[in-house]
Amino acid sequence: RICRVFQASSDTDKIPTKTALPTVYYPGEATAITESTATYGQVSATIVKRAVLVKYSSELLADSVIAIADDLAENCGRALGIRADAEFINGNGDAATYGSVTGIKVFAHTSVAGAGNSWGALTLANFASVVGGLEDKYHAGASWVMSRAFFGSVVLRVLAAAGGNTFESIAAGATGGGMLLGYPIHFTDQAPISSAADEVVCWFGDWRSGTVLADRSGVQMATSEHLGFAEDEIAIRVTSRYDIVVHDGSSFVDLKTPA
Repeated sequence: RICRVFQASSDTDKIPTKTALPTVYYPGEATAITESTATYGQVSATIVKRAVLVKYSSELLADSVIAIADDLAENCGRALGIRADAEFINGNGDAATYGSVTGIKVFAHTSVAGAGNSWGALTLANFASVVGGLEDKYHAGASWVMSRAFFGSVVLRVLAAAGGNTFESIAAGATGGGMLLGYPIHFTDQAPISSAADEVVCWFGDWRSGTVLADRSGVQMATSEHLGFAEDEIAIRVTSRYDIVVHDGSSFVDLKTPA
């Protein structure tokens, strides 16, 4: 939802990224304008397959009061989505665990230290420092990434303590994506859900400028009665092929509890 998404044309692809804007000149009347160009770099994406395979018995299909195949397929798709969140945030480059993705937690970037080593010590001023730590050119598309647990335990607390709230403003902040200091919030349970010292608790940045999702195939589903023929089982296979690349560490800042 927050990455810049490209349709990859092959299993290894080069994606253009803007590195510099054209130059502005001041020509006189009837004077030729000096030519300039926008500068582009490249981000390398290597597509990796993610797959989920589940089986269920023909008896379960016959006896279930729900559409079991649809329910299992939906759960497989949800598992892939949660895995993508885990890669984007916590990926450490390991092929077996994170599909070789290096996420925002590991990729080099600026970190702001909170007022204390627990969630209860964090203040509204800490969040303001995070906003102030992001370069101006990234603010137009900036947003927060955090868990709902952190939002409920910390963000709502500091907003309520700031004063001037009404019932409507507090209720609005607890629904949907929420807002903090004028910027939208995206929730994920792959961000920390409980207080700890020496831990990044949330991120703030322009994700479309600093991250890319190269999609090769979308999400594909297939079923087979042959894989588990002897056991009278039906198999559902759900696959997705993509790469997530974090390429600009200056495009985001995190808030971290001290050790």
